[in-house]
Amino acid sequence: MAGQRTTHNRARRRLSRIGLYIFLTVLAFIFLWPMLYALYTSLRPYGELVANANGAFSLPSVEPEQLLRGLEQLELVQYFWNTGVITIPAVLLTLWISSMLAFAISRYKLAFQPHCPDDSSRPATCCRPGHHRAALPAVPAHPSAGSAQRQRAHVDQFIGLI
Repeated sequence: MAGQRTTHNRARRRLSRIGLYIFLTVLAFIFLWPMLYALYTSLRPYGELVANANGAFSLPSVEPEQLLRGLEQLELVQYFWNTGVITIPAVLLTLWISSMLAFAISRYKLAFQPHCPDDSSRPATCCRPGHHRAALPAVPAHPSAGSAQRQRAHVDQFIGLI
């Protein structure tokens, strides 16, 4: 009985996975169709598109020279190069700064984080067993300073980490 149930579950899971792949393939085609259509029409001569009653849906006569000539005349290669020169360093710099900030935030103990007691009666929202955050050195504050001043001192220390 248990063997039949396992075989049935496997077959059902396989069918659902096949259905998922078919759905994702159709969805990918739907999203890629406009780009493929634009590439297809860019490779066809303009006279053929206008002369045919079906327009772009007629049988193809592809001319890659048409696309190359258009790239040269419109200076698109230079535009793509300019875009890359600006975009690639901007993305890399953003990732670098964001990762440093994420590291600093992960090491800083924030007020809304759950407290991890040392005993075994941890709540479910507590951090993983054996996982301890690095403690920052205490910020010296004047003994009569209120909690707002101590909190500002911690924020200043945190900003110094960035």
